Amino acid sequence: MTRPVLHRPKCVVRAIVLALLGAVCLSSAAHEARQTIAEPGYRPASDYAPAFVEAVGTTTIDVLPTMIRRTDRTAHSFASQQQIVKFLNENSIAVANSHSRRIDPGALPRRSQWEIFEQGISAVATAVQNSADAAPYTLVMEILVPRDKEVFGIELYLLDERGRSAFSFLLNAHHQLFAEAGLKARGSSLADREAMIEKATRTGLLALEAQLGQAIECAQRPQVPAPTAGPGVLHDFDGALVVGTDEWGTPIGYSTFNGPDSTVRFSSAEANFSRPDTGEGNRALQLDLNVTSWGGVINRFADETVTRWLPQDWHSLDGFSFWLFGANSGTEMFFDVFDNRHLCSKTDDAERFRYRFWDDVAGWRLIKVRFEDLTRRDVGNNPPDDGLGLGEVHGWGLGTMDTGGPVKLYVDDFRLLDDASVTVPPTATRIEHRLFAETRLGEGVSRIETSTRDDGRLAVEQVLDLSCECARLALDREFAYFRMDERELLSNERARFRLTFYRSRPTDVPVQEIPDPQDVSELPVNVSAAMPAEPLSRICPP
Repeated sequence: MTRPVLHRPKCVVRAIVLALLGAVCLSSAAHEARQTIAEPGYRPASDYAPAFVEAVGTTTIDVLPTMIRRTDRTAHSFASQQQIVKFLNENSIAVANSHSRRIDPGALPRRSQWEIFEQGISAVATAVQNSADAAPYTLVMEILVPRDKEVFGIELYLLDERGRSAFSFLLNAHHQLFAEAGLKARGSSLADREAMIEKATRTGLLALEAQLGQAIECAQRPQVPAPTAGPGVLHDFDGALVVGTDEWGTPIGYSTFNGPDSTVRFSSAEANFSRPDTGEGNRALQLDLNVTSWGGVINRFADETVTRWLPQDWHSLDGFSFWLFGANSGTEMFFDVFDNRHLCSKTDDAERFRYRFWDDVAGWRLIKVRFEDLTRRDVGNNPPDDGLGLGEVHGWGLGTMDTGGPVKLYVDDFRLLDDASVTVPPTATRIEHRLFAETRLGEGVSRIETSTRDDGRLAVEQVLDLSCECARLALDREFAYFRMDERELLSNERARFRLTFYRSRPTDVPVQEIPDPQDVSELPVNVSAAMPAEPLSRICPP
């Protein structure tokens, strides 16, 4: 059997976010879409889609009776079932056979369409797994008719013989194909309702045809390997901050993101600010933030024309660093690395991996991060879930959830590192204490930032042991006080923490009173206040 000839939609597709699907609920207000998108439905990425696409034209599909979901019950349409079988066979998509097995999920719940979609996949999967003679693929269409005279949404479930979703998708009034179909009954008769179901079935099949066309086109598209990036400065922010959009309307290059009542602006600005390793005319990325929910800046890697994504291969590298000119605002910040996207994706569905830090230094500060210390972060964009591969890094994002008011920050010299654990910043001096790197922040104030392997002494669960080790380190460096913060246990028995040393009593942070030697259990779990090094060391075990 030959490959089917399918229509290729020629359209510009806007990004679809999972949150939008979750917001669509069974109400008349939600059903009315003010704006439609040309995409033929929402099809979540599936690891089993390539096998189905490859089998199109040669495989066999069992088609079950169409589920007509009403508020009080689920009915079934055998006419819709036969319509689907005929379409699949006539268009050489598959050898399609009718199967009498009916799936009855019951009354239509007042839930989001996404929840109904997930429920439907689970119900069909159970039916397939309990079938002794399932075909390579099973297809069931579901039509939502909560008010009996108007179609709210359509789901098409296509699962393989093991009950895994291979090519399932949904449609609703947000999609142009659905909205233009006018899926309403002309009257109240049975014939009017049957005509509506027939039109809804045809609409779902046209969406399937378009989805297959896109998938086949994607499979035939040559895959260009991502260029390899080596260690060194990737962004010095001295040149123009490029902006653009890809063919689907997603911003690439530099752009902002923000929640309600939050503002974010970025620009290129002169930023010498007494950094000893920079000369006149040095520029940096300036961020003006006033965030109450979430906000920040993104750099999605782009080609020279800033019209398409151009990922980079970082897999041979160890981490990255960047300089931050902070305002000592106390704001919690995050830095996200954008890893893999789904094949032929039309949205920003890159998998996020995050590093957290705080703006608690006034002036320049070098931040170094090992890739293995990043943690996966779900931002609701339906990304792959295959771990941090770094073979196709699509960009990065820097942001915060709340600034507590206007904050101005500068970022400079984003550098890729081939050994982030021992690389010493230009303004730091190496000290012989487990390869820490120390940076002077001012007269009488010094800082160490590190992640270290657990050797039984430094990165231990017991905060007393860690505090004692830090107190001894402070005294070794001839400091009277220390502050330990940003303590975080990581994978592979690693821990990250930061130390700030003071030669005199600090005035900008509280000083932690040392507990009685008989009750050292009162030591705080997160030592965010400065602690006198010598009194603490006296109660520590030798």
